[in-house]
Amino acid sequence: NNSSSNNSSSNNSSSGNTRSNSNSAKDHSNNSMCNVVNDLQDIVQRLKMDSDENVRRATQDACNEIVHAERLLQADSRHALQLFDADAAREKEEQVMLE
Repeated sequence: NNSSSNNSSSNNSSSGNTRSNSNSAKDHSNNSMCNVVNDLQDIVQRLKMDSDENVRRATQDACNEIVHAERLLQADSRHALQLFDADAAREKEEQVMLE
């Protein structure tokens, strides 16, 4: 009887970790997005003030930043899904062991 209550409490802490992992992945993704948005806003400000040659260069920089941001977001999304899948599999395994 004691062992089942111990397993139950460890299961609870593990599901707490699941939420923490998902949140940290989400926070990382949000921070990445905020940084990219700030970079893009800086580039737009430069576009408004620069001469033609500089405008072309800044526009290319903005396009490169957008492509980079898309890649970062895709990688963050895949990583968050991997964490979620791993946690779900671990919880299922723990539940089978409890039965």
